[in-house]
Amino acid sequence: MAKQLGPTFGDEVIAAGLGGLPFTWGATDDTITGRENLTAVRNTTLDGVVAEHDPTKPAALQPQQEHVALFNHENRLRSIEGVPPLTLVDFLTKMKTGTL
Repeated sequence: MAKQLGPTFGDEVIAAGLGGLPFTWGATDDTITGRENLTAVRNTTLDGVVAEHDPTKPAALQPQQEHVALFNHENRLRSIEGVPPLTLVDFLTKMKTGTL
């Protein structure tokens, strides 16, 4: 049975050192094409990425230009108030959850 490939699969491929290599994929692992272009070691690495992949894991937060502007503004205010700054990840998480 084919395994679903979720939104983080591409990031996992890159993290495994396979980014930019001549293969492609679609929604499931049986749509991976171009394995013949990979060495045996790289195919084994790709198999490991597929095996460990969690298709339900959400994609990382991607900041938009307006988020970065709001992040910088928030940290300026925090500086004036003597409050420690937030990291961008913390800021985006707080924005998403409404806890800012």
